[in-house]
Amino acid sequence: DRSTLSEKVEDFQIRLKVICARQLTGSNIKPVVKVKAGKNQAKITRIRKGSAPIWNELLMFNFNESLKELYDYVFEFALNNSRKLRSDALIGSFKLDVGTIYDQPGHAFVRKWLLLTDPDDASNSPKGYLKITVCVLGAGDQPPDESAGKDDDNDDVEGNLLTPAGASLRAATFTLRVYGAEDLPQMDSGSLKSMKQRIGLGEEGDITKTLVDPFLSFIFAGKKRKTQIIKETNQPEWNEELNLPLKFPSMCDSIKLTIKDWDRIGSDDPIGTVIIPLSRISSTGEEANGAGTSLLHAVDGFPPTFGPSFVNFYGSPREFSKLGDSLDDLNIGKGIGCAYRGRAMVELVTTMDEEGAEPAPPSQPINDDQIALVKKYMRRRRYRLVVGFESANMIRKPLERIEFEVSIGNYGNKFDTEVGAASSTTEPGNPVFDGVNYHYMAWTSKKPILMVTSQWEDISFRLYAMNLILRTCERMEGQINHLNELVKVEADEIEIASEIVSILDMLILETSKKLPDPRGRTASNQLDRRIHRQRLQTFVAICEEAKDLRQNCTDAQEAISAINDFLERLKLVSYEPQNSLPDVVVWMISDNKRIAYARIPAYEILYSPEKPEFCGRYCAKPCTITLKYPTANAKSKKHYKVPAQLRIIAWLGRAADQDSFEFHSRGQISVYADTFETEMKILVKGWIADGYTDITGEIPLPKSAFSCPPGWVWDGDWKINSELALLYDTSQGHMHVLEDAFEYQYRFPGGTWEPEKITNGKHEEIPNLSSLRIPDGWEWENEWTVDSNRACDEDGWEYSAPDDDTAGEVAWSTIEKTYSTSRRRRLIRNRVCIDQKVSKKAEGWEYATTMGSQFHIMPKMLDLVRRRRWVRKMITSEASGPAAIFNLDTSIKITFDISLKSNSAKKSKKIHKIPTPKIYIVYKDVSKLHLRAYIYQGRDLLPMDQDSFSDPVVMVSFLNQTHRTEVQQHTLNPVWDQTLMIDIQFYGDLEHLQRNCPDVLCEVFDKDDLGSLEFMGRTSGKPLLQFDPEEDETPRLQWLNIRKANQAGGNILAAFELILKSDKREMPIPPPLKPDIHVPMVPCGIRPVLQRTAIEFLVWGVRDMQSFQLLSVDSPSVLIQIGEVEIRTKIIKSLKKNPNFAEPIYYLEANLPVDDLYFPPIVIRVKDNRKFGRRPTVGQHIITNSISYRIKPPPEESHYCHTGNESFISLSWMHFSISEDDEATPLLKFHEYTKRIREDEIDWWSKFYASIGESGMAGNYVESGLDLIKVYTNELEKQENFKHFGDFIQTFRLFRGKGVLEDEEPDFAGQFKGTFRIYTLPEDKREPNPPKFFQNVPPTDVVEVKVRIYVIRAFELAPQDSNGLADPYLKIKVGKKRI
Repeated sequence: DRSTLSEKVEDFQIRLKVICARQLTGSNIKPVVKVKAGKNQAKITRIRKGSAPIWNELLMFNFNESLKELYDYVFEFALNNSRKLRSDALIGSFKLDVGTIYDQPGHAFVRKWLLLTDPDDASNSPKGYLKITVCVLGAGDQPPDESAGKDDDNDDVEGNLLTPAGASLRAATFTLRVYGAEDLPQMDSGSLKSMKQRIGLGEEGDITKTLVDPFLSFIFAGKKRKTQIIKETNQPEWNEELNLPLKFPSMCDSIKLTIKDWDRIGSDDPIGTVIIPLSRISSTGEEANGAGTSLLHAVDGFPPTFGPSFVNFYGSPREFSKLGDSLDDLNIGKGIGCAYRGRAMVELVTTMDEEGAEPAPPSQPINDDQIALVKKYMRRRRYRLVVGFESANMIRKPLERIEFEVSIGNYGNKFDTEVGAASSTTEPGNPVFDGVNYHYMAWTSKKPILMVTSQWEDISFRLYAMNLILRTCERMEGQINHLNELVKVEADEIEIASEIVSILDMLILETSKKLPDPRGRTASNQLDRRIHRQRLQTFVAICEEAKDLRQNCTDAQEAISAINDFLERLKLVSYEPQNSLPDVVVWMISDNKRIAYARIPAYEILYSPEKPEFCGRYCAKPCTITLKYPTANAKSKKHYKVPAQLRIIAWLGRAADQDSFEFHSRGQISVYADTFETEMKILVKGWIADGYTDITGEIPLPKSAFSCPPGWVWDGDWKINSELALLYDTSQGHMHVLEDAFEYQYRFPGGTWEPEKITNGKHEEIPNLSSLRIPDGWEWENEWTVDSNRACDEDGWEYSAPDDDTAGEVAWSTIEKTYSTSRRRRLIRNRVCIDQKVSKKAEGWEYATTMGSQFHIMPKMLDLVRRRRWVRKMITSEASGPAAIFNLDTSIKITFDISLKSNSAKKSKKIHKIPTPKIYIVYKDVSKLHLRAYIYQGRDLLPMDQDSFSDPVVMVSFLNQTHRTEVQQHTLNPVWDQTLMIDIQFYGDLEHLQRNCPDVLCEVFDKDDLGSLEFMGRTSGKPLLQFDPEEDETPRLQWLNIRKANQAGGNILAAFELILKSDKREMPIPPPLKPDIHVPMVPCGIRPVLQRTAIEFLVWGVRDMQSFQLLSVDSPSVLIQIGEVEIRTKIIKSLKKNPNFAEPIYYLEANLPVDDLYFPPIVIRVKDNRKFGRRPTVGQHIITNSISYRIKPPPEESHYCHTGNESFISLSWMHFSISEDDEATPLLKFHEYTKRIREDEIDWWSKFYASIGESGMAGNYVESGLDLIKVYTNELEKQENFKHFGDFIQTFRLFRGKGVLEDEEPDFAGQFKGTFRIYTLPEDKREPNPPKFFQNVPPTDVVEVKVRIYVIRAFELAPQDSNGLADPYLKIKVGKKRI
C-alpha cells in the first residue's frame, strides 16, 4: 500500500549496471543505451558494435526526495543505434518505475533481462534483450552481492525475464524430426562379441558395424530431449519427433545436437556434437533492410526452420581405442573437430502454439507419409575428389614412413574397413633434412596424385550460391585493403575516388548476377527458398544503394564506411547452414599413427559446370595448406606449432562432370602398377621363389592380373624398382652422418667385466664393428671413438643392475655400483658423402624375418623372406585427357581360386582391400630458381627471456628450402641487415607458380643459452616474381606483421624476390659482404637511405620505480637505443635523495633512415646498478612512432640569442615556453573591494556561487561587478590551455617482463621523465652543425616548493552512516608528505 510510505525527504542513490544485450534486431548496428531517470537525469553508455554487445558499465543516480515521490519515478531504458540519424535510431525501449524495484527483496533486481519493445510498433514484437542489475540504496542499505549468480550461457533466461505489459512472448514448439544417422565410428570394444563368435553363438559377419549403440540428444535453452537407443548398429534409423516447448522469440541462440553412445556401465560417450545457430536458420525480417531500403523490398521474416538435411559431426579421429584419449573433448563441441564422425538426417519445424491447445508429447514416432517424403533428400550422386600433392615441407620432426591421406567423409579413410579401397594415401617415405631446421618429402619429378570416389546427395546449388557471394566478398576485401593503403599513405584524392568507383562498379556488376534458384532441385527445402529470397533482396538493396552512392557521394570517408557496410551485409548472407557435404580432411600419418591434419571445406574446391564464378576459390588451383596438431586444449602450445606445410591442387566434382577435370598443368599424369616378387629362404637350398603378391604379401598378384583400363596404354615393360629400398635410409639429404654403435659388457657380481655383444644404433646385434659398412659414395672421416658427452663416466660407460629392467626400459646410471651386472658405451664415427650420384644396387631386394615385419636393405642372419618391387608404367592414350584416371577402378582383375581358399576364408573374416594403382604427375624438366630474401630489421618482438629481451633469429622457408639469419643478441629491435640467397630446383609448372606463387614464410625464434630455439611468431610475404628476362624491378622493403597463435608479435622489415635462372638472364650482382663476419648485407637500392641525424636527449629522472626481484631500485641509470646506436647516462647515486640525473643533456649523431616507414624505434631502458656488477633492466618503454619528435634544424645564430631570464629553452623553434610573467597572475585574483559594499556581505563563497551560476547563494555579489572565477567541469589535465599539465618534459610509463596473452599489459615498472628532439645535419661534415636545441636548462637539483591546495566541495558521495549521510574528509599525499 503506497499511501503508508513516509513523506520525509531523504537521500537515495540508485545504482544501475548495464551488463549486455542479445538478439538485437537489425544487422551491422552500433548500439548505445540511454537511461532516463526521474524528471531530469539522463546518462548514456559507451558505444559498442554488433547485435550482442557487452558494456558492463555502472551508472549512479542521486535523488533527494521522499520515498513516496520516489516510488512514482520512472526509469526508461532506450537502446539506440548510433549509426543512424537520431530520429529513427531507437531499437527498443523498456520502462520501469522505481517502486517496482524497491518492492523487490533487497530493493534490487540482480542480473535480470529486460525485453525491449518499440512503442510505435503496433504488433508489440520483441526487439531484443538487455541485461541489467539495478538497486535502490536508502540510508544504511547494502548493495546486493552481484557475484553470486555468475553468467553462464545456460542461465535460465525465461525465468529471469521482465516483460513490459502487453508485449507477448508467443508460446511455440520446436519439433525436431530425427530420421537416421550413418557412418558412426566404433565406440565399444568387441571382445565380448568375438568371444561369442568363437564359441559359435554369435552370427557370422563383420562385427565392427555393430559396436555402437547410438542415440541423439537435442538441447535448447537448458531443456533436453533425447531419442531412444538403437543397439548395435552404426546406421540407426530412429524416425522420431522430439518436441521441446519454448517462448518465442527466445534468448538462446544455439541448438545443440549430440549423438551419444549408450554404455551399460559408466557414462555415455559422446560421438559428436554440432551446434546450429538460430540466427542463421531464422530471420526477423529486418536484416537485409539497410539504412535506405524502400518498402518494396521489405523482407518477411520466418521462424527457425531447418532441413530435411544431413548434419555432419566432427570430433576426434575415428580409430577406436579402449583407453580414452585427450581428444575426446572434441566430441562435445570444444575446439575444432579434426575428423569426420558420421552424419544424421534431421528436420526442424517451429510451430506457434494456439491458446489452450494440448502440449505435444516429448517424443513420438514420425508418421509414414513424412518418412516417404524424406526419401527424396537421400538421393545420392557420385563425386570424384582428386588431390595432387606438389610438395610437403616444413615437417618439424624426422618422422619415419610418412604418408598423406585424403578423405571426404568416410571415403578414403585408410583404416576403415567398410569403404572400398581408394588411392587415398601417398607412398610411405622418409622425409629429407633441408640442412637447417625442417624436413621435406623428396618428391622430385614424380608428384603423387590421390583420388577418392564418394557418394553424397546433390546440394551443389547451395554451394554455388555460397561460392558466388564468397568470391565477391574476397574481391571486395582485397580492394578495400588496397583502398585503406591509399588512404594511409595519403594518396591523391582522384586516385582514391577512382578506386572507390571501381569497387562500386564491381559490386553493382556482381550483385546483379543471377543466383542459382533452389526451386526445382530435388534436395531443396523450405529453408533454401527462404535464404534464397533473403539473398536476392540483399543483392537488390545493395545494388541500388551502390548505384545511388556512386552518383551522389562526395566524401571519401563516408563512401569507405558504406562499402564496409556492404561487405558486412554480404558476409551475413554468405553463410550456408545446410552444408551437408563433409569437409575434405588431409592427414599426415607416420608409422600408421595420425600425426597432424588440415580441414578444407568442400565448397572451396567444388567444380561447377554451369558458370566459372560458381566454382570454389581453390578449385584446380595450387594452394598452400598448413597442417595442425589435433588438440582439444585451447591454451595448448600446439596451436602455433606447424607440423608440416603442404602445397596441393584439388578438384571435387560430380562424376557426371568428370570429363571436364583438368589441372591445367604441363606435367603428364602417369600410373604405376606394382607387384612384389617374394622369395623365401630355406635352410639347405637358400632362396626359392614364392610368387608375386601385393605389399602385404597376402593377396597373390601375378603380372598377368593387370590389364589396361580404357583410355590407357602401357609405357614400357615391367622393371625392378628399388625406390622403396631407399626409403629406409634416413640419412638422405645430410652430407655428414653420424653412425653409432653400442658395446655391451657384463659380469657376475664380484667378477670382472667381459664383453657381451655389440649392437648398431638401432640396438640390433652385429658380429663386430667392421660389419657396419657404409653405402657407396660415402667414406669414413675418422675412426670409431667413444662418445663421452653423455651421462656416463670418464671412459664412456653406463651401468645397470639386473632388477632395473622391470619396466622394459633398462635404466642406465653413471655410477658403478657393486651390484651392477652390465654396462655399455656408445661408439661413434662420422661418414661424409663424397659422391651423391652413386647408384644404389640394381637388384633392389629388401629383407625381413617375416612378411609382416619391417623390411631393411642390408641382409642379416635371421632374414627368412625377401622381396623386390616390379613396376610398370601406364600413360593416358592420345584421345583421352586427364579424366581417364577415373577409369582406373577396373585395372586389376583378380580371380580368387575359391576351392583353395574356402577353409581359410572362414577363419579370416577380413576382406582384403585390393591394392589400387599409384597415380603420379610427372614433370619432365626442372627449372632453376633463385630466391633472395632481404631481411633488414625487426621491431617490438616478443620478449622471451626473463630479462625482457630475446636473441632473435629468422628462418626463411620457401618450397623445400630453409635458410636462417645470424642471431642478434639481447634485443627486441634487431637489425639483421642480411640477404639470404637460396637456390631451388623446382619440379613443376612454372605457370602455376607465376599465377599462385606460395608465400615465403618467415619464422622468428629466440635462441636459448642451451642453443635450443623457442618460437616467437611467424609471418609470410609474397616474393616479387622475375620470370621474364626483359623486366627488372627492385623489390621494396615492407613491414610484415608477426603473429604467434593469436597474439601480435611485432614486425619485421623484409622483401623477397624470386628469379628464374636462364641463359638469357644475367643474375643480379651478389650483395656486398659485412666486413667482419662475411655475411651478405641488404644491397643498396633496397636498403633504406640513411642520412646524418642529430638526436638530443633531455634525460631528467625516474619516478615511481617498482621493486625488482624483491629489492627496491636504488641507483638507476638509463640506456637509450635508436637502431644500432645507444647512449648510457650517469648513475643516480641514491634514488631516495634525488630522483633526477645530474647531467640531463646528451647529444648523439647517427646515420638514420630518411623514410618514416623505416625509422627505427626508440627504446628507453632503465637499469639498476646493484652489487657485484649486476645491472638488471628494471623497466623499458618503446616508442615506435617518433615523428612527433622531429623538427627542422634550428635557424642561424642571430635569431635566438635571448637574455637569460626570459626563457631557458630557445623560443624561436619550440612549441612551448615557460615564461616568468605567469607568476604575477595567481589562480584566484582578488580585486580591491569597492568601498560601497560592506565586507561582511561578500566573501569568497559568494564569489564562487556567482561563478557557477547559483545566484541565490551569492547574495548581491553579482551586482557588485566584481570579477568571477572560471570553474571547469572536469579535470584541469583535460583542458586544452593547460596542455594536460605536461611541462617541457614528457612522462613515459615503463614496463617489464613478457606479456603472456594478447590483451594483458606487461607489469608496470615505473616512470621515466625526459624528452628528445631529432633533426637532420648537413651531409658535409665540414659545415658547422646547427646550434644545440636544449639551452639553459634549469638545474636538476632538489628545490623547496610550497604547494597550495584549495579543497572546496564534493558531490554525490555514497551514503555510509545509518542516517543516510557520511562524514567525509580528504587525505592528500605529495611525495612523502601526507595531510
